[in-house]
Amino acid sequence: MAQAFSTTRFLPRFAVAFPCVFFSVACGLSVACTTAQVVPPTNGEGGLAGGGPAPIGVDNCVPDRDRLDVTSGVGVSPDSPDGPRSSPVYRFWPQGETLFRDVGVQNYVDLDPTSVIRDYFCNDFSYDGHRGLDIDIPWFEQQFIGVPVFAAVDGTVIAAVDGNTDTNTSCTGNANYVAIDDGGGWITYYYHFKKNSVAVNVGQVVRAGQQLGLTGSSGCSTNPHLHLETSSLGSTFEPFAGPCRGGESLWNPQPPVPTTLDTILVDFGVSATAPSSGVGFPYRPAVSREIKLSDPAVYFFARTYYQKPGSTWRIQFKRPAGTVAFDSGNQPFNNTDWYRSAWWWWGYNITDMHSIAGTWTVSLWFNNQKLVDAPVRVVGTLTNVNHAPQPITAEFDPTSPSPSDVVFARVFSAPGLADLDWDVVRYHYVWKVNGTVVRDFTGAGHADAIPRNSASFGDTVTCAITPSDGTADGTPITISYTFHCPADFDGNGFVNGDDFDAYVNAFVAGDAAADFNADGFVTGDDYDSYVTAFENGC
Repeated sequence: MAQAFSTTRFLPRFAVAFPCVFFSVACGLSVACTTAQVVPPTNGEGGLAGGGPAPIGVDNCVPDRDRLDVTSGVGVSPDSPDGPRSSPVYRFWPQGETLFRDVGVQNYVDLDPTSVIRDYFCNDFSYDGHRGLDIDIPWFEQQFIGVPVFAAVDGTVIAAVDGNTDTNTSCTGNANYVAIDDGGGWITYYYHFKKNSVAVNVGQVVRAGQQLGLTGSSGCSTNPHLHLETSSLGSTFEPFAGPCRGGESLWNPQPPVPTTLDTILVDFGVSATAPSSGVGFPYRPAVSREIKLSDPAVYFFARTYYQKPGSTWRIQFKRPAGTVAFDSGNQPFNNTDWYRSAWWWWGYNITDMHSIAGTWTVSLWFNNQKLVDAPVRVVGTLTNVNHAPQPITAEFDPTSPSPSDVVFARVFSAPGLADLDWDVVRYHYVWKVNGTVVRDFTGAGHADAIPRNSASFGDTVTCAITPSDGTADGTPITISYTFHCPADFDGNGFVNGDDFDAYVNAFVAGDAAADFNADGFVTGDDYDSYVTAFENGC
């Protein structure tokens, strides 16, 4: 495994513009930084400090000793609604984050048995020999608060290991993990859990959406992440389907190809102290609620996913009055490859920030896409006033679930601006079914879930969510949903002949509302499914 190293911790305290980037492949990490200059006394000087391609790992996240040789399944879990199946179906990313909004896939399965790296879309988003999917969370600070990992499908726990060190930054020691027999010869591995967080035992039957543990960095890991690995009859299987992995996808629906996405900003922070003076990635840089007029420079960092080759950055400072004090224009990262996971930091000495107090704005663009307009409070004397996190919105996913669905509550806030003191925000989720608490969890993830079949038709599910910076609570919100019987086609609360007639009319007309199985087509399968539901009274 590529070893993590950092030249930044030896840099002068005041450094210039310096996007200093750490490129993560989750199980292998490298740092590309060059020696930075001391911040000059002139206005707004700075420049790029480092860049380069993501490194290739030299070992695997999951050692072979931890993989179980299964040549035939032990059967489908007793409460599975599907009966025997040829493969599991993944309907959600099994982590307390939203894929491609809060986190991104750093590594897919390497499909090429040679030294060539090939992912399912015929790119090199992997490293040689990698046998799963790696999704990291931004920093150790999120790990310390907690980001849950859920069972992706029903199954039986066949391995559960805990108690190992969980803040590894190199390939060493043993991991905390769970392996689940999903039935039909399929096994799913969930790796690198936080120490003492594994919540299931060998032999336990679990439901999709049940919490297995918390994201960590145990075992062969350089930063906190989830390694999700699918095995079919003892052989690694890539659940994504594409030009370099034929057949059907195990995802329903399948997430997009990352190269089609714009750069994703997941964290941003401001400080009077250069990040080079801190411990270094994967620890989050220090932040400051306010910048003093007398501070020599202002620093800020951005945690990102997916920067295409040839990416550019641009920084602009605006005075409290809204006039532009400095604009860098587009500057090159000089990257010839994709940066799947990175963090960058800059430092500037803006002359007017030593004389004009008030709320400044620093704006950041990648590839002409504005990522953030960040307020920077400049004061003569520090007040150290702590502000509560910013308001949030939330919604259920699926938006119209059935009891057999795993129901997620997904939190939305402006990227990088969840807390304007730049604190890491945690979210308190309280789930209730008909007023009775069924789950109470606080974590740093922007999503939480309850297992499928936590409620029945006619039940009302609510999720109250309160953001907090650990000291002050933000404004709580509550979302609610009542499970309606799908056979109640007209939605009046009763199942009768009027519903049947309404469905038949929609079916004959080819109306999308008649797509009972939600596969995008109106066919005889939809009609048969509706008739079955109608005959069963739901």
